[in-house]
Amino acid sequence: MQKEQAEPEDILEGWKNYFEDLYRSHKTDNESKYNTERLILATMQNEIIEQIETNRNEEIKQANEEEVTLSIQKLKTGKSPGADGISAEHLKNMPTELLQYIINIINLIFKEKDVPSKVKEGVVTPVLKSGKDKIYPENYRGITVTNCFSTLIESILKDRIEPKLLPQQSKLQRGFTEKSSSLNAAFIVTQSADFYKEILCTLVLLTLDAQKAFDKLDHEILFNKLYHDGITGNIWILLRNMYKNVAVKINLFRDKILYKRYNNNILDALDRADIGAKIGNISVVAPTCADDIALLASNKHEIQALLDIVHDSTKRDLVTINPNKSDLVPLTTKCENFSVQLGNDIIDQKSETKHLGLVRETPKNKLNIEDRLKTARKTVYAMLGPGLHARKGMSPIVALKVWQTYAIPRCLYGIEIMNYTKTDILKLERLQQQVCRQIQGLPNRTANAATYVMLGVEPIQATVDRLVLTFFGGIIQDSASIEFMIIERQLCMSPPNSNNFINRLKEILDKYGLPKAQEIMNSKPTKEIWKRTVKKAINMHWEKQWLVEKENKTTMQYLDINQQPIGKPHQIWQLVPNTTIEVKKAEIKARLITRTYTLQSDREKFTRGRESDKCLLCETSREDTHHFLITCTALKMERDKHLSVLKSYLKHNTPVGTFDRVEEQGLLVLFILNPSATKFKELFKLKKSNCKDIEAITRTLCYSLHIKRTLLNQTKA
Repeated sequence: MQKEQAEPEDILEGWKNYFEDLYRSHKTDNESKYNTERLILATMQNEIIEQIETNRNEEIKQANEEEVTLSIQKLKTGKSPGADGISAEHLKNMPTELLQYIINIINLIFKEKDVPSKVKEGVVTPVLKSGKDKIYPENYRGITVTNCFSTLIESILKDRIEPKLLPQQSKLQRGFTEKSSSLNAAFIVTQSADFYKEILCTLVLLTLDAQKAFDKLDHEILFNKLYHDGITGNIWILLRNMYKNVAVKINLFRDKILYKRYNNNILDALDRADIGAKIGNISVVAPTCADDIALLASNKHEIQALLDIVHDSTKRDLVTINPNKSDLVPLTTKCENFSVQLGNDIIDQKSETKHLGLVRETPKNKLNIEDRLKTARKTVYAMLGPGLHARKGMSPIVALKVWQTYAIPRCLYGIEIMNYTKTDILKLERLQQQVCRQIQGLPNRTANAATYVMLGVEPIQATVDRLVLTFFGGIIQDSASIEFMIIERQLCMSPPNSNNFINRLKEILDKYGLPKAQEIMNSKPTKEIWKRTVKKAINMHWEKQWLVEKENKTTMQYLDINQQPIGKPHQIWQLVPNTTIEVKKAEIKARLITRTYTLQSDREKFTRGRESDKCLLCETSREDTHHFLITCTALKMERDKHLSVLKSYLKHNTPVGTFDRVEEQGLLVLFILNPSATKFKELFKLKKSNCKDIEAITRTLCYSLHIKRTLLNQTKA
């Protein structure tokens, strides 16, 4: 766009021109910036290769019902349809008779070695990048939705070519790889910094940003590399034809397996140079996630040499490294200020950078805890606003889901591979406890265990432990990976007092009674089995912890700790309707069951005897929970009204004499506050429907007594 547009048609045309220009190759126009010999050679070779492969006519194996069905099952649901209006749900729910037609179309495409032009179309939506000026189109990221049918073909082809490409992939490439993620690359950076700190040496990080890498890579070079990587025959011709005249470039093969081949030669060249950072004899010179390359070296000369290798390779591959978005940061100690040169551009040293979503600072190599706390607070208040308090009518279960879905992942992202302290975890724990109390309408003096048991929420400490254990379970799946080799080395050589990953892992494994790290690495349980093992161990540990706390705190005498309590909210919140009045009622009951509803016995304790513990309404005896719910004569009329409803319900829906047996055994207070307690389920064989109805009756009883008590106290005052 060269000028501002106001009319919708003009704006649409402007975006069309911008993206067409973005995807059009301008690289041969600037031979001083790029080395075009590689492009010319690749183009010539590709034409010859196509002729050779056409004559050979090595046919693509036909797709079968099992292969197509599996690929359809892999399609992600809940996504926008492409230009054809067909979504994944259409394919997943189509009649079985149509499947053969789909297979026939796919096999026809394989035979013709090309796809229809309509399949190549995509709908581009410009999305403004965070914190950028909305006036300039380059500040927008083009999000493309391709046709669902093309996604299906991509999935089939990906499964066929990936086994040939993965063995040749550099170990430094951790992005878009099965059993790996961006955190694996970040883990290598963290462990490198820890190692260089231990040996008292400087480590410098240089993050490189490839300018619009997925939009502007050259397809002729890409497919030339694929051919030399072993992708031959008609499948190579089909892949090349899929990219010819495509309406939106480089959105095919969303897993970016093809892009990884594009920059694989850069990583191989860096590895062969035999310079840069090493952990012992393990080369960690360039941990990479897709197009995010991070160079690690111990001095200026090494980092400059590595950058020169990258610059030379990118010039030949017609890729631009953006110096303005590339950062140079010392990770271990503050060193002499220096800069490096990328062609004619200078990259200056900075004190911090954000790499793969994690902040890296000089000379820290630990969690930026204060920023994470701010992020969590901003997120939860932005999502819930006034609903953060139960009084506003939102069920705490709903509010908790928002907290766990949006706030927790943001404030804990990458914590498993960063260095954190017990103080860091304590700060995060206090924030979650505060949020959990607020959404339940509970005061700050509520016992920590009671706060969590009521919602069935996982403590932050448990969440962090689970993340560490799950990450470890992912690493052990690939014994040839750099991360696996780092952990093996740490097991043998890590100092016992060091705050590094392996020592934290050992402590966590010991805490939950899990096998030693070396035993797990030898047995290599699958990720699914390991996750189930971890979940069970964490649940059992916290169940024991909370049972111990219950024994030591009288405020938890009415609470029942479920078996494996994490993920099982108390009936008070589980059964409350998401309406203002019912949530208010449940809040009163929650305060009563956690012994945080303030009665005169509490005031006497808080004031150290300055106030009497005698009930201000009947003035006959000490006002505690039992007195308030059962014996206060001033509340008798209100109480009897609701108890009669409860008696009537129990008479018609439970064994004869249920209510009388509860009274005789002195369990009426517990039954009112916690009718779902294990002893009542065993004693009266209560069904789920009974529990729901009894909960509604007792919730109204507690709330009515609260309202009556409040009104009488106000009258007396």
